[in-house]
This record gives sequence, C-alpha cells and structure tokens, in this order.
Amino acid sequence: MFSSNKNNILLVSILFVLIGIFLRIYQLNFENYWLDEMTSFWAADPSLSLEETFTRSNNFHTPPIFDLLLKKYLEFFSYDPEIGRHVPLFFGILSIPFLGLLSYQVSKNNSFLLSIFLISINIYLIKYSQETRPYTLVFLLSIINLIFYYKIISTDFTFSKKIFFFILFVIFSVITFSTHPFTFILLFSQIFYSLYSFLLILARS
Repeated sequence: MFSSNKNNILLVSILFVLIGIFLRIYQLNFENYWLDEMTSFWAADPSLSLEETFTRSNNFHTPPIFDLLLKKYLEFFSYDPEIGRHVPLFFGILSIPFLGLLSYQVSKNNSFLLSIFLISINIYLIKYSQETRPYTLVFLLSIINLIFYYKIISTDFTFSKKIFFFILFVIFSVITFSTHPFTFILLFSQIFYSLYSFLLILARS
C-alpha cells in the first residue's frame, strides 16, 4: 500500500514536470527577439573574443555569466536566434524539479506536488524560459542556493555534512550573486534570518 502510494506520487510529479516542459517548449520561437534579447544575443557572438564579450555585456550593465554560457552554446551549435533560446529554456526546465526538491525539504510532505504544479504553469516563468535573457538562470541558481542554505540551518545533518553543504553554499552563492544584482536581496534575507535565529537562541539560553 505504501509502495503504491509512493509510486502514484512519483507519477504525478513526473506528469507535472512534463506539463511544465511542454508549456515551455510550446511556441518557443513564436515571437521575434525584443531589444533586451538582442543585446544578449549580440554580446554572445561566438566570433568575439572573451574581452569583447565582457565589454559588450558591461555596456548594458549586464553580468556576463549568462552571455558567456550562451556564447559557448552558440559556438558549439550555431549562431542563430532560435537556437539561442534553448539556453534559458534548459534552465527554466531544470528549475521545476529543483523547486520541488526545495519544497520537499521545507515541508517534508506531499505539498511539494503543488509547488511543482504551480511553477509548471506559472505564466511568467514560462515566458522567461522563452526569452534569451538570464532570468531563468538566476531563478535556478537562487533555488539551489536556498537548498544548500536550508541544509545548513537544518538539524537533520551532522556537523561534517553541514561543512560540506556550507562549501557548496558558498560556491553557489558566489555564482548566484554574479548573475544579477537583484540576487543580493536573497543574501540580505539569509543574513537577516541567520541573525534573527542566533539572537533567538541566545534569548532562550
């Protein structure tokens, strides 16, 4: 009975993920590039040197990490606008199961299915998954950052494991905060919560 229920939960979660994948792929290149997409595509020209790519990204005050990943992808396949949209699509799809994992870590119940369903049908996340811009990468890295942060503050792990998770947390934090200035909101929130938790422990002791 337990095994059957577990299998049903797995099937439902896979179904929701597939729905999210379909909605992101459907009419992927229906619309033409808009101005911001053009700047990313322009900066990611594979024929440019790394210095020129950095310069073009900086000209539009855009952190270059996404442009560099896009550049490598276009260099491997083809410098084509339609192919360029595969990169944010990939990050957008990966965000679905990772958010489900984060939700399960927090709740430890089947409510993670609702999280997967909501992220799968979210119109904004679908739209960003179809734009050659860094937002799906920012979203994915923020989720991973929160996964490791939650592992650090959780009481379910030994000290040695927390050290390991802390190292991963620092690595992904640096990468995350290098993708977009808005991610510093995440950093300040984590600092504030950590200080609050520390003061709460002191007050109880």
